[in-house]
Amino acid sequence: MADRMIIDTCAPHTKLSLKKGKELGLTDGMTEMTFASFSIGPLKVSEFTIQFEDLESDGIVGLDFLKKTGAKINLDAMTISSSRT
Repeated sequence: MADRMIIDTCAPHTKLSLKKGKELGLTDGMTEMTFASFSIGPLKVSEFTIQFEDLESDGIVGLDFLKKTGAKINLDAMTISSSRT
């Protein structure tokens, strides 16, 4: 879905750019959309609501997604995985 996602542990919500939103069917006036499933790398969630903003990157991975997936970030290896597997 998105190519350049920023992981932001201070952002409370996951967001996608308006450009990506339009590619996914976002219409004028909509600021969020709920997806049946949403994944980033090996992490996947069901019934997840994404907010849309005018961003330079494709999106921001926020705490809502990181917590829901039990994300574990390995800065030495520059990888993200689930602590629940």
